[in-house]
Amino acid sequence: MNGFEAQIQQAMRQVRQRLDAFEQHRTLLAEAEGEGTGADGLVTARVGAGGQVRDLEINPRAMRLNSHTLREEILAAIRAATANWTEAVQEATARPPVDPSSCCGTSASAPN
Repeated sequence: MNGFEAQIQQAMRQVRQRLDAFEQHRTLLAEAEGEGTGADGLVTARVGAGGQVRDLEINPRAMRLNSHTLREEILAAIRAATANWTEAVQEATARPPVDPSSCCGTSASAPN
């Protein structure tokens, strides 16, 4: 194998590694979930990608609440779960899966 072929092979390995890192990052984001509980602890919500509600648990004691209070408990749980999900996504995206400055052998200094 000549020097050029070796460089191509190395570049291909780097591309595969970066693609794998991006795929792992994407999977992590797709599977991120947030959980929140209402103020009285009678309602628990779980949200996923895009803030979509994935689960809602209502304690049987919550059925004693009037409809307005139950509504407020549900909304509070969903809001808390959404905030928790947002934090998880922000934490996961705080750093890119690959250092952009190391991409494809580019150097940090720009040509004049």
